Amino acid sequence: MIVDGALICPECGNEIDGSMADWMMQDGETRTFHCDECGTALTVTAHVKVDYTVRRESEK
Repeated sequence: MIVDGALICPECGNEIDGSMADWMMQDGETRTFHCDECGTALTVTAHVKVDYTVRRESEK
C-alpha cells in the first residue's frame, strides 16, 4: 500500500521504498518491489490520471 508517498508492506508494515516520486514510472509501467523484512513481493502498476478544467473566458 502507498501511504504519504511511501510504499509500505501490507503484511508486516515495513517501509519498502520511501520516495514514490523517484520511481519515474510511466502510465502502464509495472515494477516489482520486495520487502526485506518478510519477503513479500508487491507489483506496482502506474496509472496516470488526467484532469481537465474548463473555464469560460470573459467576453471582450
